[in-house]
Amino acid sequence: MRSQDGSPRYPLPKSLPSGEGLGVRRRRSPAGSVGLSASRLFLCISQQTLFNRLIVSLHSGDTVMMVFFKRIGVFLLVFIVLDITWTLCSSLWLFPNDIIGVGIETPLPNNHTVMLINQYDYGDIVNNENMTIISSVDSLQIVEDFVIGRNTKSYFSLNTLTDEVSLYDSIPQLKASLDCDFQLLTTPYDYYWAHRKPFDIAADIIMVILSLLLALFLTRKLH
Repeated sequence: MRSQDGSPRYPLPKSLPSGEGLGVRRRRSPAGSVGLSASRLFLCISQQTLFNRLIVSLHSGDTVMMVFFKRIGVFLLVFIVLDITWTLCSSLWLFPNDIIGVGIETPLPNNHTVMLINQYDYGDIVNNENMTIISSVDSLQIVEDFVIGRNTKSYFSLNTLTDEVSLYDSIPQLKASLDCDFQLLTTPYDYYWAHRKPFDIAADIIMVILSLLLALFLTRKLH
């Protein structure tokens, strides 16, 4: 219907986009759908790849730790076996007369020996014929062919070439007779360990190197 001036009495609705307001849903273009699906697929693949990398890294770390602990265990086992072997061999051939806790012997110049029997506070110096030259020695030192020291009675100087023993009342008299200076006197027990220490240190170094090499080789085979 129109009004008297000819214009429509009711305003006409504005033009609507195609399909809008008519209950019709707009369809996405095929290109947009393909792009969205590709993006989702790429995102899923990326997430799966990151997850797989995480699992692989955790598995690799677990493998590294297992190999590390295997090597530590093999190293300790091999070192213990070598240490027992060294102890037996040194007791049988290198230090056959040493029985810790019972008696030990330390070589002196010219086939003389300081012996500690049943006690480590005092030792006896014997010659190559196993005859005691000086007894109850509580400190000693080596100066060329001489063994100088102190026993329970006095200071002494032993010429290991002739088995001649000289006694002194003090260290200054002992130094004056030898016309030389010397280091502080040490106990027979400390002298023994000072003599044996180089052998034990060398043996320990060799055992550590062998244990490390065997641990690396055996764990490589196991792995």
